[in-house]
Amino acid sequence: MIYSSLIKNFIRPKSETGFEEGVGSQAQNISITDIISEGPIYGLVDSTASVYLGGARAESTTIAAQSVSRGTLRIKLTQGSPVASISNGTIHRGQQAADLDNPPERYLILRNGYGSTTVSCSQGVPLQSNVRAINLVSTVNFFTDDMITNPQDLIDTNFKVTPARLIGSENDGLPIEGIIYARADGTHASFQIGSGGVSTDLVALQGTYTLVVDRIVEINSIFNNGNGLTLKTAWLDDTASYAFDITSSFATTINQGDVLWPGNRIGSQFTGFTAQFRTGTLLQPPFTGEGGEGSSAISHTPTELPELEGPAGFDTELQGTSATKGFALSPEQAQEADEVRISIGYPNGLFQTREDNGALKTNYAAYRISMAVKKFGAFDFEQPFVLVDKMIHSANTKNGINFQEIINLEPYKPYQDFKIIIKRLTENDGYGYNEDLSRSGKINNSDATITSVTTILKEVLTYPYTAMAKISFNSKQFKETPTRTYHLRGLLVN
Repeated sequence: MIYSSLIKNFIRPKSETGFEEGVGSQAQNISITDIISEGPIYGLVDSTASVYLGGARAESTTIAAQSVSRGTLRIKLTQGSPVASISNGTIHRGQQAADLDNPPERYLILRNGYGSTTVSCSQGVPLQSNVRAINLVSTVNFFTDDMITNPQDLIDTNFKVTPARLIGSENDGLPIEGIIYARADGTHASFQIGSGGVSTDLVALQGTYTLVVDRIVEINSIFNNGNGLTLKTAWLDDTASYAFDITSSFATTINQGDVLWPGNRIGSQFTGFTAQFRTGTLLQPPFTGEGGEGSSAISHTPTELPELEGPAGFDTELQGTSATKGFALSPEQAQEADEVRISIGYPNGLFQTREDNGALKTNYAAYRISMAVKKFGAFDFEQPFVLVDKMIHSANTKNGINFQEIINLEPYKPYQDFKIIIKRLTENDGYGYNEDLSRSGKINNSDATITSVTTILKEVLTYPYTAMAKISFNSKQFKETPTRTYHLRGLLVN
């Protein structure tokens, strides 16, 4: 038997909030893609709170992102003060620190927060992969380390990405969303096309553009009347007013066009709810997630991997381009890889037995899954970052059983190579484990190995000029496929 769990590595829920951690279990979620209209359009009015399943709002406005930057609302930040005032209207209060024992981070997205500059664009590496790195050269000393979005920014619970966009003749004059993923100095940097770190390869930019870089500032609390907020720390720059948006709880509205929300959090009306939306631009990125239309799979069985031992054992590293200890990909395939699937097998079953009468009981095994990338031009891999702090397998069977972990690689591109690192957190000998991972006092049977690995290369389908939504939810909550309704702002006209 094989169980699958999708590692939603845009967001790792905190167990204190009541979320389900990544548990090896049979997949119960379904996904539906809806064609909305001809694009481009403005998009959803209230982020995920504008999605309705079976007539019910999918998420509360208290946790949904607030996209207000296209309107007249402005926020004034005063030098030396953490208090910011909002003019020309109000915002939703949203979840506050007092609402939860372990409150989420929420961020203020200051549009044009780092300013803008004129840049010349040219094609960078990799030419052979499905991600283009665009070389940027600024006419002034502009780029700083604070503008860079690192891979770990895409998977932390606070999912913090610094949006940037290029404005020129491409994409019908609409902004080309992306991130600054590296810089050489104050005038040279690399730009990755794709909304919210969802990389894409749709155009090779050449020539002169205006680069605009937003700024992310953490919020401490929002005033009850919605006319202001308090920052986590005092604002140190000059006093100024900005157009702005506010991130959702546990995830970020990344940009002004295409948006993505991981979900399954307090305030969601439906278990497993996630939503992705594309506003129908020419260069919108593809939807992300498990599998893909027109995808191809490369399967492999590594030959030199040790058994997955307990905490005292070494980390098991699976490298993209290693044939004996990894995915056996060519350098080109490693750069193109969109998803990997790792099968962890228990050939003698996963169970525990009572010492007095031999009765079987469910046993639990836990793992930490991390990732490291090697950027182009680097001599070695960067420091690993955790994708899942505690992935749990559970079963009560003497028969062989497999768990399949599915990891989305798309947010971390571009890279030259990658590694997936698996560390077992529970022992495979001694006593077994209870659900809370305390030792049970019963005989442990949980020997495990990595039985196979599979790499998925997806066909990139973006459906230009088509506004679309991709909704996921747990099928057990509905007797039949629910109707989907979207509250939208309409046609975007320059």
